Amino acid sequence: MQLIKGYVAICRLQSRQRLHYHLLTTKPVRHFSTEVNTKKGRFWAAVTGFVLGSSIGTLAFFRNVVNCPENISVNCEPTVDGRKNSQRTDSRCRSFRDTDLNSLDEAKKKARYVLLRKKDEFGIPGLSVAVTIDGKTVWAEGLGFSDVENHVKCHDKTVMRIASISKPLTMVAVAKLWEEGKLDLDQPVQKYVPSFPEKTFNNEKVTITVRQVLSHLGGIRHYHDKDNKTAEKKNDAKEQTSGDKVSEKKDTKNEINNSVEKDGKVKKNDTMKKKKDGTEKKNDTEKKETWDDKFDEFYYKTNFKSVEESMKLFQDDPLTKKPGTTYQYTTFGYTLVSAVVEAAANEKFIPYMQKIFRELGLHHTGPDEYEPLVYNRARYYNRKNGKLMNTPYVDLSYKWAGGGFISNVHDLVQFGNAMLYGYQIDDHKQGDGDLKLLPGYLKSETLKEMWSIVKSAKYSKINNEYYGLGWVVGPETACHGFCRHQHHCIHHTGGAVGASSVLLIYPSALCLEDECSAIKTQKCTPPKGIVVAILVNLQGVGLKATAYEVAKLFDEANR
Repeated sequence: MQLIKGYVAICRLQSRQRLHYHLLTTKPVRHFSTEVNTKKGRFWAAVTGFVLGSSIGTLAFFRNVVNCPENISVNCEPTVDGRKNSQRTDSRCRSFRDTDLNSLDEAKKKARYVLLRKKDEFGIPGLSVAVTIDGKTVWAEGLGFSDVENHVKCHDKTVMRIASISKPLTMVAVAKLWEEGKLDLDQPVQKYVPSFPEKTFNNEKVTITVRQVLSHLGGIRHYHDKDNKTAEKKNDAKEQTSGDKVSEKKDTKNEINNSVEKDGKVKKNDTMKKKKDGTEKKNDTEKKETWDDKFDEFYYKTNFKSVEESMKLFQDDPLTKKPGTTYQYTTFGYTLVSAVVEAAANEKFIPYMQKIFRELGLHHTGPDEYEPLVYNRARYYNRKNGKLMNTPYVDLSYKWAGGGFISNVHDLVQFGNAMLYGYQIDDHKQGDGDLKLLPGYLKSETLKEMWSIVKSAKYSKINNEYYGLGWVVGPETACHGFCRHQHHCIHHTGGAVGASSVLLIYPSALCLEDECSAIKTQKCTPPKGIVVAILVNLQGVGLKATAYEVAKLFDEANR
């Protein structure tokens, strides 16, 4: 009984909370406050503290013996600011198991603040995030609401549109066929898709290869807006009159979509009448242009039954750039890539991709189809005049390969780690007694080719980033001492109707030295690095810088 009283006295002195006392005894709290001040009470409090402290210390000792059999040389000297400076045999080989849990919790706290700041800045309804270190999930969380109207909270398993992250997924299909010898990236696209017309640029016949299309160097246009300008050039050209926007319509257009003209505009035959002087007059039934009509081709509601049908939207249009010379981002180019995949695999694109998803372990990834039940699927939002609005219905069948898939953050980091594992597997040096590692889904040389920069495909001048094959590659850059340093990272962002996304891979170096203790203890095994995935159910949110900041926080915690 005296032991219990002593324990209660310690609780009172440490936490000052009455809850502890009521849980342990029915006696009034004031009785213990009296007894702890007596000589007898203080004696039993000291005895109890000694017993508890000894027990905890013993448990901690045995826990370290059981869980930490490896002896890794660590030299910790306090620095001038009082922090410890750990120097291992090779700091590059630090394993996630060595990470201080307090540092990890601090990284989570800081990263959550970064995301909440982003959420508040843009008024994001719901956000989902996952972070892995060396292939192990260390943080997965949802913030806000996946469905605002029904007050459904967002969580880490919420499924959303991943938009252009579909391109790296499609690149896996291309790479697999490439490895199997069924596809040559340097052949003209017409070898696999004979229906795609031969092209000219400035009256000169040109050749478009599969490799060029994968790196956005094929000169194929992106979305058209209402004035028949591509999305990238909408601010550079003058507004055209309605008469300038009329273009010839081909029979193939009528076959796939009776409401779409060659330039991507909705026909006005049923909603426009001409005056006697030849000018056009709007019917009373025509709706006023709204925020969701900015890009006609971004909001297609037509279901395209095949890749061949969706290609008719752009295949007869002139090239915007000479192939192989200038980078121009294009989602339609990846629709052409999906036709190449179908021809090389001798299988329809979606079934072939679903087999790849299954092999990669992506159980919540697939085409964004309206009819099937998708558990945990979010609703999508945009803003009009500062007010949150539901986005209109869209059908993404015209761009499965370039922006038509859905997923959750767990699947995305799983995908990122599968790619990172394959990228690093050939650089891994086997230690004594190591189990033989399994091969990557893609070969190491394939991934190194995919993640190599293409000089002509300059993605960002500010961040020194280039487009590779299906991915954006940021090489390690440090031009001056104690100045800006860009860590090597590979990423892809996405923007869909009502959703924004990012998948970022932040590799760490593997130790290649024979004497490294991490190799001998099997700690230096791929994947080594940090993978971050963020999904939000709001349109038009840039997330790359946010993901990079989150990756840096966890990298610092893992040092």
